[in-house]
Amino acid sequence: MTEAEVSITVVDLDGEKPGDREILNTDERERADRFPVAELRRRYVAGRAAVRRALGEVVDSDPSGLMFDYSPYGRPDLVGHDSISFNYTNSGAIGIIAISRSGRVGIDVEVIRPDFADLRIAERSFAPAEVARLRALPHEERNLAFLRCWTRKEALLKAVGGGLTLGLR
Repeated sequence: MTEAEVSITVVDLDGEKPGDREILNTDERERADRFPVAELRRRYVAGRAAVRRALGEVVDSDPSGLMFDYSPYGRPDLVGHDSISFNYTNSGAIGIIAISRSGRVGIDVEVIRPDFADLRIAERSFAPAEVARLRALPHEERNLAFLRCWTRKEALLKAVGGGLTLGLR
């Protein structure tokens, strides 16, 4: 990976790999164990292991030995590798990892669900001009437009480091 590249990895969170759980640190394993549903536990473990493997490859280190520091908003940074920025997102069985050497990176994904684009959510979360654009769309186009707007905004906020606490307006 060159300095100007951003590496994007798509992860099948239902594709469990041998050794996934062993790559995680104690805190990550404990967090996984707190998920009340087995499917969510497996997906969490698969996602965290994939992040560790991808970062380990970039910095040429054992994935299980990587350490993370977290911002007050929960954004992780790779300890000892200040030039590496990464972000992870998941929705359903899909996880996506973005890694950059040239600046902060953020990424987001959402499973498309029918009629998710509730205008009440848009009114609370989007700028008035964005809400007006959504209202002007035919109903059948609104859901995809809403999700495109939402994921772009969330990815930007994740790159900045505050996440949704900064608001989507």
